[in-house]
Amino acid sequence: MTSSLEKNQLLTLTQEATKLLKNLIATPSYSREEAGTALQIEYFLQKKDIPFHRKKNNIWALNQHFDASKPTLLLNSHHDTVKPNKSWTLDPFEPLVRDNKLYGLGSNDAGGCLVSLIATFCYFYDRSDMAYNIALVASAEEEISGKEGLEIVVPELPPSNLPLWANLPKCTWLWPRRDCWCWTARREENRAMRRGMKVITRCTKRLGTSNGLQVIVSPKCHLRWVQSKCR
Repeated sequence: MTSSLEKNQLLTLTQEATKLLKNLIATPSYSREEAGTALQIEYFLQKKDIPFHRKKNNIWALNQHFDASKPTLLLNSHHDTVKPNKSWTLDPFEPLVRDNKLYGLGSNDAGGCLVSLIATFCYFYDRSDMAYNIALVASAEEEISGKEGLEIVVPELPPSNLPLWANLPKCTWLWPRRDCWCWTARREENRAMRRGMKVITRCTKRLGTSNGLQVIVSPKCHLRWVQSKCR
């Protein structure tokens, strides 16, 4: 049963993540032009006193009690966006809440996903009783499958000995249930999933066989689902 203290912590994280998402929406971050949103993520982690690393416009961090003998879960989503098309009827850079939905460029792909993962990472950051380490990566250039996005960060991450699944080289692909952050058409979600799989597969193929890494690629990540898996 969730305690009142834990409920308050989750509520605070939800409010902080929503504010971060609004700041990300208000900051243009086209692929290869993500410096502004990278700074927003840096500010957020700094306020939490969480050390982080940056390479180009990629930000990553490890849990406080990182233990090299434990396997590592990678929580990854991206903060770059495509350019808004002519069909937009709202200001793409003005975060707007309407009918309990947050509108704005990148709110769904993939700001909502990213801030959910950041909130999850913050929740577990200082825990010393976990069976896994947790690595957080906010990556760049996903929308263009760029060469200065996730693939330049993965070699910097710690190795792991987690089992493989889905026949992806050195990578485990997990899809928790849909989160409540945002709404999207199934067709768009499938396209995003295919793009992500191509990038992850390409990155991991280049690593060789010496570095085993479990990757949670969860655009609809649910905090309680991850919580149950880390206990």
